[in-house]
Amino acid sequence: MDGVSMPIGVWDLYWDSGLIFARIFQILASEKLGYNVEILGGSSNSNSVVFRLAGCNESDVLSASCFSAPRRFHFSFESWGNYQQYVPTLLKELGDRGPVNLGGVGYPGTEGLHVLGGAINRALSDRGLSLLYYRNYNADWFRVNDYTARVSDVNLSRLGTCDDGVNTGYGFFASDYLAATGDTEGVYTTTEGEVRKIYVLQEKVSGRGVGYYSPADNVGLVFKCKKKEYCPGVPCEGGDYALVSILLVLLLVATTIAYFAFAAKDARGGPSQSFIIVSCSMGQLAVSLQVISLIHQFGLNWSEPIASLMTATEIMVLELNFLSIDCLTPENAVTLFSFHAMVLPLLLVVLCLIHFFVVVVRRGKTWQLHQLTQVLGSSCIVIFISFCSSLMPPLICQTHPNQLSTVRAYPSVFCGDSQHLTMVLISSFGFLLPFAFLAFSFWLVLQVPSRLKSSDLRFMRGCSFLFGRFRPGAEPFAVWLLLRNAVLVLLPLAPQSAGTFVMTVVLALSAIISAAWKPWHMMACNWLDVFLTASTVFISSLGLHVAGEVNEQLTIVACLTLLILMFTSILGLIVYGAFKFCTRNEKTYKFFISHHKSKAGSVARWLKMLLLQRGKRFTTFVDCDNLSDLTKLFWHLSHETATCIVLLSPDILKRKWCVGEIATARLHGVHSVMIAWPDYVKPDEAFINDYTTLVPDIVHLVHHNISLADVQESLRWINSLQTFSLPTALNLESMVDVVNKLTGTSPHIKRLSDDTEKVQSCCIMADPGNFEAVAAAFVISDLINLHFMSLTSQTVVMMQGDNVPDNTLYAVVVCSGGCFDSVYWATWMVQLGQKPCMALPVFADEDFQVPGA
Repeated sequence: MDGVSMPIGVWDLYWDSGLIFARIFQILASEKLGYNVEILGGSSNSNSVVFRLAGCNESDVLSASCFSAPRRFHFSFESWGNYQQYVPTLLKELGDRGPVNLGGVGYPGTEGLHVLGGAINRALSDRGLSLLYYRNYNADWFRVNDYTARVSDVNLSRLGTCDDGVNTGYGFFASDYLAATGDTEGVYTTTEGEVRKIYVLQEKVSGRGVGYYSPADNVGLVFKCKKKEYCPGVPCEGGDYALVSILLVLLLVATTIAYFAFAAKDARGGPSQSFIIVSCSMGQLAVSLQVISLIHQFGLNWSEPIASLMTATEIMVLELNFLSIDCLTPENAVTLFSFHAMVLPLLLVVLCLIHFFVVVVRRGKTWQLHQLTQVLGSSCIVIFISFCSSLMPPLICQTHPNQLSTVRAYPSVFCGDSQHLTMVLISSFGFLLPFAFLAFSFWLVLQVPSRLKSSDLRFMRGCSFLFGRFRPGAEPFAVWLLLRNAVLVLLPLAPQSAGTFVMTVVLALSAIISAAWKPWHMMACNWLDVFLTASTVFISSLGLHVAGEVNEQLTIVACLTLLILMFTSILGLIVYGAFKFCTRNEKTYKFFISHHKSKAGSVARWLKMLLLQRGKRFTTFVDCDNLSDLTKLFWHLSHETATCIVLLSPDILKRKWCVGEIATARLHGVHSVMIAWPDYVKPDEAFINDYTTLVPDIVHLVHHNISLADVQESLRWINSLQTFSLPTALNLESMVDVVNKLTGTSPHIKRLSDDTEKVQSCCIMADPGNFEAVAAAFVISDLINLHFMSLTSQTVVMMQGDNVPDNTLYAVVVCSGGCFDSVYWATWMVQLGQKPCMALPVFADEDFQVPGA
């Protein structure tokens, strides 16, 4: 350096963090890089750093010797003087000899504290408590005043003012403060033109108000602060009250919206598809935020920006201190804890008041307590984790190096003292509410089988706040979620490693159950639940095992990516639900064919094929084609269908699923059309009144929110609907006429060759008196025409009075129960035996038996 071989010289700055940085550099540079590093001097003043590294003494600033003598000091760490105004100008004047600023040390320094040696030594010798800077100094944890002098013990005549002491010794502070803040009121100019910072409170006045204060030893003296921020114990002002007012208004608006959202359920048949999607997404968003806040309570060493995101979730467990409204919150720890614990119960009270207000405004004849039960029950599910978490702080203590334990959330409260015992008592009483709700929910699930057996629809509808989110048969999953959340809330009581391990296991088990059982009404909600739960498992695992290690940056990226994906997926599903609401009049299926499979299955298939031939827009639901989950049968009809077509075959009204479809169509206002068989008999009052005797398993529809009264009213309702009657002998013309009326279109006529003698025919023979056999024949005909026939060939379905054509080359014989009793079918068999053609029998009925077999 400067033509001289020398060791690397370090200029020390005499405070703990600066010394530590210098020693770390010395170890790395010497042991890892092989340089000779020496500590050659130092000081307690950052102002000397630039001069020393440039080769100057502070006394010979920019003298000739600065530019001639070799520079002995090459590095200095944690210099607080780098931000002073004179530094850039000085570096420019030094030129090549000026030091280079290598940047920050990785954290900001905002304030300092100096404790006299006597207090430090007394604290160390008495309790091992260190009051030194950077050593966990926290006045809330330790009774520092036991070791420091009191103001009354100090000879004030020996003390100088801040104005004299700081401004004289560190005159540049005022200029730096003005340049950084632009606060002209925070500085003043002396008669000599020096800029100085204001540290003292000035202007003694009479009166009180914002910006005034009184000394503790003489409350009769009232002083006005030069600026209100400089006042000790600044009282709340308009802006603080405005913030709290805004928060209260927002909370009231959110509570009102929640009330109408929970009360929006259609009493006749359940919520809409869009409502379930949005409410499910919002509910899972709330639960995810609450679970993440529980992870944050384990005190894992997160890095930014994950640490800030975790801290933001504290609002979900009612940690409101970050809102900086301390001026309006009680200072006493017990009172503050009680305030936090009462917030959510008070919200339930507000919901009750809103309900009664709405009932009065609407002039309801009753208080509609069933609706209030829905609102309160749904609210308890949403706030379960938050309320339990708000009761946990008194149960979590932490031990300090001096072996004293304090409440982690309230460091001024020592564990075991009277304040702590009072808080524990309040917490214990508070836990009675959520655990009573958990026990009540468990009892409700146990009641489901017996209530279904007794057809107690009032019970099922009254418990829809618990079961309504899930498909029929998945009611126990509601209790599993509450039990899972209760376990997660209690885990911070366990050691960090054990708690996070159990959390990972519980959440992983929950994800597996959701994936295997698919309990939610909507499949999208099932996959969202699995994804959110699995993501939370990964985040907690990364926080426990990886955070703070070598792959810290990779951990941050992984966690941040998962969090972004979690909230993006929730937002996407909410948008999808809103889109479904906006397009609720656009149904997935134009027609839904309700039919008795063994009596009208082939007719339903034929009708669907005829409808689809009229255009792609005539989408048609038939259960054997479009139903993958029986619990979703009524869902497809109520939320995804424009028109319900009921095939009124004999005994259809004795099939519980068919009657359930009819009741669902009526309850949800689905446009319905009847197609009646010739031997169909309309239900009369005697049939309707004795329905439970005739169809005892109809009580199972209660599971799907359909009561016996709903069924009986629906049986009367079908007699008033538009009905198309089929002829005694089913034929293509009658079905085409029905399709024309259903679709408002005409069939496309396919022209055959004019040379009919060259047409090679395939005859299909079925019993004309059996609707299922005839429909099966037409289905087979359409399939053969689609894959094998052309304009020079055709299939012919034999009808009453027809004879087998002479040019028949192939024949399909539809065999059905009782077909041998049909004169027409028997005649065709005789004629077929006289033709040189090949025949293929097709069994269209499981009741068919070969004669003599």
